[in-house]
Amino acid sequence: MQAHTDFDLKIYGKSGFSEPLEKNDVDGIKINFNMARKLVGHEEFFVDVTIHPKNGSGNQTAFCDRSTENAKQMAWDYINALESEKPIGGQRQSQMNQQHLAQIQAQYTDIGEPAINHPDDPELMSKITMYVGGPNLNDVLAALAESSGFSIVSDSFYRRFRGLDFSNEEITLRKVLDKIATQCRYNWERQSNVLEFRDRDWFRKRAFQIPESWLEPWRKHFRENETLDMDDLSQIAALDEKQFWDNILPDDTLGSRKLAEINCFNGYLLRLYGSLTDQQRQMLFAPTGLDVTLLDSRQRLLAEKLFAGNPAFSTNPDIRINLSGTRSAKEKLFEYEFRAAADDLAPMEWNFTTPTYVPPKPPIARKIDSLPWTGSGKKALDVFNEAKKLELVDDNVWLQLGLKLYDGKYYLEALEAFKKGGQTEKSAAILKFTSLVWQGHILDLLDRREEALECYKKASKIDIGEGYMKHSQYKMIINKEWVKERLKTPFERN
Repeated sequence: MQAHTDFDLKIYGKSGFSEPLEKNDVDGIKINFNMARKLVGHEEFFVDVTIHPKNGSGNQTAFCDRSTENAKQMAWDYINALESEKPIGGQRQSQMNQQHLAQIQAQYTDIGEPAINHPDDPELMSKITMYVGGPNLNDVLAALAESSGFSIVSDSFYRRFRGLDFSNEEITLRKVLDKIATQCRYNWERQSNVLEFRDRDWFRKRAFQIPESWLEPWRKHFRENETLDMDDLSQIAALDEKQFWDNILPDDTLGSRKLAEINCFNGYLLRLYGSLTDQQRQMLFAPTGLDVTLLDSRQRLLAEKLFAGNPAFSTNPDIRINLSGTRSAKEKLFEYEFRAAADDLAPMEWNFTTPTYVPPKPPIARKIDSLPWTGSGKKALDVFNEAKKLELVDDNVWLQLGLKLYDGKYYLEALEAFKKGGQTEKSAAILKFTSLVWQGHILDLLDRREEALECYKKASKIDIGEGYMKHSQYKMIINKEWVKERLKTPFERN
């Protein structure tokens, strides 16, 4: 317990014990400085504290190092809960979350360009409807330009911002601008018919920007190989956390969640691999493995950080550690397993599968995504006419557009969209099935019953097992039973 008081600690992300935890029930407490999580900026998860009750079910709480009175108070609340055999209450946890958010906000105080206060402007009170085609700020600004009639000028720092959602509802232009300013820490200014946007943290982000000559080879390998292998992953892992957050995650090609997870949980392993010579890498994947004593001083520092999660490895200088790895192909990906073994100690193990490349959606697909499922009206028709001119091959997107056209009662256009979705050899069975069923629906609505029956019969022959397609907006579940019913009675719109 004394170990807790040696740090300024703060509880984060824990709702508290649902039952009082008695001291006699605690078999042990393990404190782990989880440096891997710092690699992608998860500073709030800097320290893991795992409590091991005697009943065998672990209870893990995350702490972070903060020199604040709130942090000290939260740490003591945690300690007192154990010592007094009382749970940490939900009300206190709510206070913790509020204090955590306040601390985050405090970190940004007096950093970067100050926020601009704007006077009322009647022309900015007009209402617009935004159809945002992606998760990035540049997608929002493109939708703003289209819906407002203003020209938009902005810097090039764009990221995925949580909460930057406009729900395709009518909203005043001023509220859009204020939301961007608040969520993204941007300043905006109006110059006649031009809206200018400027990142308040521009100079900080500029300091962490990495050259395109670094990024482009990684993008090229990811696109061509449909994955990133160890050489690229180890180079990316060598970036510091700000470089990773400000360059890799926002990137349309590299910014995959899987890559972030690999970098987070295997960062030191990848950094160590990147420091190895060709001969050492061969030894690592050989049956005998790599003797850690053969590492030079710089490599040993990385190895020590890698083994820091296991005190038996990190606190005993006399043990001899052997690090070995295996690599196996999994379609276009690779599975890696690494193992550190020493004497009779329990081994440390790491494993991961390399990330899958997902091509970014073309602008027209993002535009279709941005349309609401209901109420798109003529907007869906306009997007359909635009999509017809392009060679768009995407089952999900065409089926999505078909549903939005059906909602607006553009039945002939919906029928054409459904025919384009789920009809290639590579289409998944459930998408082929759904496409045919909806073609049948539309044909029924057009009083073309014989053609509708042909579609339902074709759909009934597709093996989807127990699969189904759910359309929550219509409270509709399409499965084999649904098709049997449609063969008996035509589809009717409620």
